[in-house]
Amino acid sequence: MKPWVQKYQPKKLNDIIGQSKAITEVYNFWRGFKNSRKKAALLYGPPGCGKTSLIHALAEQEALEVVEINASDFRNKDQIEKILKPATQQVSIFGARKIILVDEVDGMSGQKDRGGVKAIIEIIKKTKFPIIMTANDAWSAKLKTLRNYCNLISLGKLEYISITKYLMRICEKEDVQFEELALKKMAMSCDGDMRAAINDLQVMASDGKVTNSDLTIWGREREETMLNALKLIFKSFDQKIAIRAANELKKSDDILLWLEQNIPEEYDREALAKAFDAISWADIFKERIGRWQHWRFMIYVKFLSVLGVQNAKKGASRSFVSYKRPGVILTMWQRAAKRKKAQGLAQQLEGKLHCSVKCLQKDFMPYLSFIEQKNPAMYKKIADSLGI
Repeated sequence: MKPWVQKYQPKKLNDIIGQSKAITEVYNFWRGFKNSRKKAALLYGPPGCGKTSLIHALAEQEALEVVEINASDFRNKDQIEKILKPATQQVSIFGARKIILVDEVDGMSGQKDRGGVKAIIEIIKKTKFPIIMTANDAWSAKLKTLRNYCNLISLGKLEYISITKYLMRICEKEDVQFEELALKKMAMSCDGDMRAAINDLQVMASDGKVTNSDLTIWGREREETMLNALKLIFKSFDQKIAIRAANELKKSDDILLWLEQNIPEEYDREALAKAFDAISWADIFKERIGRWQHWRFMIYVKFLSVLGVQNAKKGASRSFVSYKRPGVILTMWQRAAKRKKAQGLAQQLEGKLHCSVKCLQKDFMPYLSFIEQKNPAMYKKIADSLGI
């Protein structure tokens, strides 16, 4: 089954909802490219607000060729020049007009992308075709220099009313029975993310209807994309949607722990065994990659875990499951919170006790914590005297 986010991707600029100002700015940039001082545009806004869809709609409407490149695939300056530079200089094979789309430019990070932004800037200066980049956060420190060479175009978070109307339109075309209240709740819970809302709808409408009572299955906290990814893995069979959701996770390494924690809540018997077998192989593969430092193979860990668990089941459970945070992550979070609290107290006491923060954390805070547990009255007196 084709993902609905692809099936109902806007074909013309008029199909884009809630972004009229951005549409005008993008269209004007494209029309005035030859006379423009800045040869690139940077579209920014929250996930699912329509950045990439807007560019594809422009291309569809104006019969443009889109050369799409994901910036997260860049590893260094040489790769950027090898991949991006030819696209900005070479005319299309069929002679069509074209635009260059560099998606998720803020996805470049760390040592591996050293010199990457500078290389992009040099390419922008010499490009023969419009370059349009997308980012969630245009004000990231690493994009500071790049912003000077781009027209900045902001896309806002979509209103839930607009999302509801779009979901209703999809339901009508797919012959899905729905309760309007259910679609409204779904639209509100996705926090302006149209892509997430459509993914939710496709999964929920698998039996041909969407009702208010079904929504208990999809309680969307904004532990957000992780819970959304788990939901799509456990409740659907669409591999592309599941992998895309996993790819959007900020901490994709955590998904193994989340899956391991929640598999027994969703599966039993044969499905349970198959799912844990997939997780174990992914874990073994991950350990070998770390040992040999062959990080380019990490993508296979994701396929083994995500698709292995997704395909372990014969049928998706429609019962409500409250996904749990992995115990390991919870312990790490609790310890980090304690360290942060201790550091904050030490910073308060640094001047009063004439001692460094490091020394206080090492030699004073453990005793203070012990007194707090064993003798609360004494701790209160110490805390009062120190003003903490």
